[in-house]
Amino acid sequence: MHPPPQGPQPIPGIRVRPPLVAPMQGQVVTHYETFTPQSGCCKCEGMTQTGYISVILLVLFFWPLAFLPCVMQECFEPQQRPVFGYGPGQNPIPVAEPVQGQPVYTKATEPPV
Repeated sequence: MHPPPQGPQPIPGIRVRPPLVAPMQGQVVTHYETFTPQSGCCKCEGMTQTGYISVILLVLFFWPLAFLPCVMQECFEPQQRPVFGYGPGQNPIPVAEPVQGQPVYTKATEPPV
C-alpha cells in the first residue's frame, strides 16, 4: 500500500506544463496555477483535438480560412503549471549590507547616527 501523496497535487484531467521559472534549492511546489494557452496565428501548442481536426478539414476544403481555429480561444484546452516557493517556516533570511550614505540604526528607538 502506498502512502498518501504529500503537498499540493495537480488537478486531475488537466495537462501539466513545465514551470515558468526553475525552482531554486530548497523550494517546493506551493500550488498549481491554471491558464489557457495564447491563441493566435501559428500558435498551436495546447490546441484540442477538435481544433486540429478543424484545421485539417479547412485546409482540405477551404484553405484560406484554415487559420481560424488557431485564433479561437475555444479550440484550446486549459493547462496547469506548478508554482514553486518556500514552505511554511522555510523562508530565506535576506542578508544585505547597508547602502553607503544611508544612516545606520543601532536600535529602533534611537535617532540615526
